[in-house]
Amino acid sequence: MKLVIDRGNTRYKLAVFEKDDMVYFSSFQTLSVGILENLFCKFDLQQAIVSSVAGEEEEQVMNYLMDNTELFSMTDELYLPIRIDYSTPSTLGKDRIAAVVAASVLYSGDAVLVIDAGSCVCFDFVDENKVYRGGSITTGIEMKYKALHNFTTDLPLIEIEHENVRLCEKSTIGCIKSGVLNGTVAEIESMINWYLKENDNIKVVLTGGDAGFIAERLNCNVIVEDKLVLKGLNIILNVNAKKKV
Repeated sequence: MKLVIDRGNTRYKLAVFEKDDMVYFSSFQTLSVGILENLFCKFDLQQAIVSSVAGEEEEQVMNYLMDNTELFSMTDELYLPIRIDYSTPSTLGKDRIAAVVAASVLYSGDAVLVIDAGSCVCFDFVDENKVYRGGSITTGIEMKYKALHNFTTDLPLIEIEHENVRLCEKSTIGCIKSGVLNGTVAEIESMINWYLKENDNIKVVLTGGDAGFIAERLNCNVIVEDKLVLKGLNIILNVNAKKKV
């Protein structure tokens, strides 16, 4: 069995895979050796892949994984089952790479627009030949709320709630929610339509913490793929483990 760890902007996400099937998932604000020890008691973990782990606290985690598994770190040295066409590949987020790897395998033969709606909203495009062509990054729902509060004098900080709000609200809190929630949906829908005009027969795959909320409000066809980044990391682990044999 395999352990997949992704450090996002706000939390660590951990998954256990039996071949291609995810049999366990959890997320933590911090990651400790104790958390790993509990997992190793429950699962026979032979291999692991870690994305975006750094710092003194995480060094203990990495040492534990190196001692107990065949460990792969998500670095530029790993083999990828796609080709990267990007001006600055060393700056390309490992989560973005993992997401498009998963999409290119799950929808092999199709061009895919991957939209990861989390802290940031990332648009990433991989063509039908498994060539990653780039994309764009904008602010996610939580980041928009924080920016409106942090960079103004009087606007309150709004806690994230996935709710229906009217286009034209009649309170300051309501107006913020309308601008952020409806505006994010409109922005994503506009970007999707832009891609569809320039590319024939593409799949649109939506993932990330806000994916379900956004997908329900889009006036276009999208596929919601839960935990796409973790699935991509598992695929990358599989292909690199096979190359070492």
